Amino acid sequence: MQHLHQIQLQIQLQQQQQTDGDRKPELQGPPRKRRRELPQSLQDLVKPDFHQVTLNVERDIKDVIGVKLDKDEQICRLNLTPAGCPLGPLHCPLRHTMPSKLNFQPSTGASRGADGDPRFRTTVCKHWLRGLCKKGDSCEFLHEYNLRRMPECWWYAKYGYCSAGDECLYTHPKERRSACPDYQRGFCKLGPGCPRKHARRVACPLYLSGFCPRGSECTNAHPKWTLPTKEDYEPEQGARELGPPPPGFGRFGAGEGFPSGGGGGYGRGDGGAAGGANFERRNLDEVTCFKCGEKGHYANMCRNRNVPGNRGGLERGSGGKDE
Repeated sequence: MQHLHQIQLQIQLQQQQQTDGDRKPELQGPPRKRRRELPQSLQDLVKPDFHQVTLNVERDIKDVIGVKLDKDEQICRLNLTPAGCPLGPLHCPLRHTMPSKLNFQPSTGASRGADGDPRFRTTVCKHWLRGLCKKGDSCEFLHEYNLRRMPECWWYAKYGYCSAGDECLYTHPKERRSACPDYQRGFCKLGPGCPRKHARRVACPLYLSGFCPRGSECTNAHPKWTLPTKEDYEPEQGARELGPPPPGFGRFGAGEGFPSGGGGGYGRGDGGAAGGANFERRNLDEVTCFKCGEKGHYANMCRNRNVPGNRGGLERGSGGKDE
């Protein structure tokens, strides 16, 4: 009897183990933690984003001075409506700021201007930088402070150097070389020693086969089979918009001979009041001094100071004193 009772217990244990094995264990992971959002002050430290920061001085620059600080595509137009921007300043990629008087102005002409000038509003107005532009919105140059579109430095274009160096606000272009007409035809006998520019371009297969529908807008090269003319070898004299000359320049003449000649007594030239190697000095026999009335010297070199005469509106008498 005991043996049968043990067999029954073993059978019950086996059945219970089978039922426990068929049950799928419930996966109980760790409790999910709720994501806490950091305050705005800490979010700026972790991931700084200051495109919505507006300084107090910006309002005076836009309204009083009339400077265009933001482009039209950078300002959120929905924020200017009574309903406001649905994204809010935190999630909107555009700036929530008040526009300037120059923003959202209707275009007065085509992208190239009324006369088809390709430089239409591609360069910053040099007169606007000095506050002297009288054209206003009708000016064909940009009235915004953009370092990438500044006019060419007058000093650098004339003499090849600029005393301001990297701190100069105007553009210092690199060496300009015209394209080689022989290389554009396919071969230049001068090779790497050619003073002109050899620009490598891929020939257009459609143009080589006979016709390219893109025409002048094609990005590939359209080689020319005709021989270059004499004018093709002449250096290009393109119109350049130069910035204003440095302050004080030209006070001692035209300044053409300033690098080699003297200016006000400096340099290797003749020096003097109007120094310069290219300045023609007048014959002193033809010069009349307006102080003493005698010929042979200028008024600034007059030695007859006690001679009666006109002293800029004051008559000097024989006593040597102004009367």
